[in-house]
Amino acid sequence: MYSVGLVHGRFQPFHNGHKHLVDIMVRECELPVVIIGSIQLYDANNFLSKEEREVILKQIYGDKVTIGFCRDIAKDSPYWDCYLASIVYSLVGKFPEVVYAGPDYGVKWSHVPVKVRREVARVEGISGTQIRRLLREGGDVSNFVPPETLKLIFDKNRPNCFQYRQG
Repeated sequence: MYSVGLVHGRFQPFHNGHKHLVDIMVRECELPVVIIGSIQLYDANNFLSKEEREVILKQIYGDKVTIGFCRDIAKDSPYWDCYLASIVYSLVGKFPEVVYAGPDYGVKWSHVPVKVRREVARVEGISGTQIRRLLREGGDVSNFVPPETLKLIFDKNRPNCFQYRQG
């Protein structure tokens, strides 16, 4: 059991691979923290607002996770670990001990001592990029995202960057 765990990402959209990571963190950590990133972006690849992504997480996890937000810093910055750790500290008063990530995770934790726990296999072989492509093409994404994500994407009252159709 860990004291503080972290899952961070853009969650554009929050899919079953993300859910798998957060589910493990919730089981293994006293203080699970999710940081929603790239909050300054709203474009074809970032079509959900930070508030919409937060709603999805709250619908799924309620008060089981602490949710924070971050804007992007330079992609190749060697200080992502410090930046993320400081956000976690501001939320729960402790630094993360473990970060749950997928196989393509690129943040180097060289300044903050944490265990990076990579999940080797992608859940159902999915990625946010593949899901966004399917949505643009009118494909069915219902097997790749939690029902809460699917409902929000296809909510007729939400403003969309794209006109998605349900497959």
